[in-house]
Amino acid sequence: KDSHVLHLIGKDILKPHGFFWPIMLHAAGIPLPDQLLAHGWWTRGGLKESKTVTKELAAQAPVRHIRELVEEYGVDPIRYYLLREMTLGRDQDYSEEMIVTRLNSDLANDLGNLVNRVTKLIKQNFGSKIPPLTDPEFGEELREKAETLPDDVEKLIDELKPNLATEEIIALVRHTNGFIAAHEPWKQAKIGNLEGAGNCLAVAIRVLRQVGILLYPVMPLKSLALLEQIGCPLNESQMVRDSLDWNLPAEGTELPEGEPLFPRINWKDIEKKIVAAIPTTSKPEKEKAEDDESGLITIDDFFKTELRVAEVIRADKVLDADKLLKLQIKVGEEQRQIVAGVAEFYSPEEMIGKKIVVVANLKPAKIRGIESNGMLLAAKKGKKLRLVTVDGEEIGAGAKVG
Repeated sequence: KDSHVLHLIGKDILKPHGFFWPIMLHAAGIPLPDQLLAHGWWTRGGLKESKTVTKELAAQAPVRHIRELVEEYGVDPIRYYLLREMTLGRDQDYSEEMIVTRLNSDLANDLGNLVNRVTKLIKQNFGSKIPPLTDPEFGEELREKAETLPDDVEKLIDELKPNLATEEIIALVRHTNGFIAAHEPWKQAKIGNLEGAGNCLAVAIRVLRQVGILLYPVMPLKSLALLEQIGCPLNESQMVRDSLDWNLPAEGTELPEGEPLFPRINWKDIEKKIVAAIPTTSKPEKEKAEDDESGLITIDDFFKTELRVAEVIRADKVLDADKLLKLQIKVGEEQRQIVAGVAEFYSPEEMIGKKIVVVANLKPAKIRGIESNGMLLAAKKGKKLRLVTVDGEEIGAGAKVG
């Protein structure tokens, strides 16, 4: 009754959820949302993914489906990447190389390295049992950061900033790695100062427990595995916030054996694997011989394409598509509609009256849900684009180009 109701939706379905959905909820007697938040698009090369865009991008670099990414890296690391990178309400670009870079940086280098260092040193120097924290003031600054972090994370989540909340958690991990590097517990143990080494490791493993619990909503499986490795499994019946306790794991808790949680990923090996999986089409020897003059076509091939002059009689912007214009064109006595990616270079007003050249015998295609019957010709170099046009009154709409 007193809760704040938030509905998270995709930004390209704002109208149905902003108008029709509240009406349906009201009719059913269900409380209306206090807030609608439209999630941004995941883009590749700055473009919203679609069948057409994916094919274009695949020609430049291998593209794998999200299911393949989950199979390759695991569901939790992919969940982490999505929450870590996306600012709710904005678009976010991604590539598989960007995913690998983030996972290596945050999970393998920072969190995974911290878990490995702390547990290995405890096993080597304290018989796999967590050493006592004999000096309560040891690492006091780090402890303060760890104890205030839950409030900071909760505030950021309430502000709908899960990416910044996740960033704060990893910042504590990095701070702890710096804390260990500064105190060098391996050197302290080597010179016989086990108390100093033990205090450092006892503080670090307490931080790891805080981190594991706070990351549980982001990476539930990996977080449970982390907490198991430090001898402090999470009671899943408890709320995450109620599980936070600086005094755990307790002195003398025995650490079990465990596999590395976040092995480093070699992007070059992954890239080779992706390229090797791309199907190749092998031609018969006879056909290969005929293709010696690669790229050349016959005159018959050329005349399969019907190029005609068309006059633009109307032009409109396409809703939510900065690069597209919807054009009504006249080809002889026929009027048809095409969608063209020229909005960055020509305004609708500039297009009206132009005599352009179109491919008139293309099969109709849908672009952003709008039917397009043809394709205009244009020349592009760098960031400049110019239409192929016909001058003069003597050449009318519908004339063949050849």
